[in-house]
Amino acid sequence: MKKVVLIAGWLILTLLFAKTALGKFTDSSDILTLSSSNDVDVRIVEKTFDYPCRGIYSHETLEEVSVINESLDNLAPGHEVFLSYKIVSGGSIDVMLEGVNITFDNSELSNFLTFDWSLTHYENDKPVNTISGSVCGSYASNESVVSSAEIPPIILRRSNSDNNYCILKITAILTDDESVLSSKSRSAVFRISPSFRQY
Repeated sequence: MKKVVLIAGWLILTLLFAKTALGKFTDSSDILTLSSSNDVDVRIVEKTFDYPCRGIYSHETLEEVSVINESLDNLAPGHEVFLSYKIVSGGSIDVMLEGVNITFDNSELSNFLTFDWSLTHYENDKPVNTISGSVCGSYASNESVVSSAEIPPIILRRSNSDNNYCILKITAILTDDESVLSSKSRSAVFRISPSFRQY
């Protein structure tokens, strides 16, 4: 009988220690691990529209959009419209801006538009480098315009997006062509979207 009590006591103590050890092991290894990916994005945060021949000027702060669809209406041959856009890093990490896509629709008026553009990179609110070019709407339908130019590396820093940004300036000119004249109002529609990757 002593053997049975001794064995039973030994088993009870073994199970008791095993449960305690298992409980301590479980408590000590219960670690919650969270992981998340970085957000890579570029945003357009400001827009300026200036049509001096008609006395129209506007400057607006945007709700940080990635793509802008623009429409130019009531243009007269020979008139110029000036547009500018402020582009910043909108994600959680730095990005490399590879260009800006400007694509036109296939409207009749777009074929008579010429876009002179420039892209200036600012660091600490000072211009670092600028590239520029020109494109006719008839050649830019559904094609990348600014991205096709050779641009130097433009790094947009997330931590300093107030002082590190790019300004895209566009001068839209409607060519002086008699075929543009029409009895109805026509518009030209185009899209602006930055092209970028993680830095």
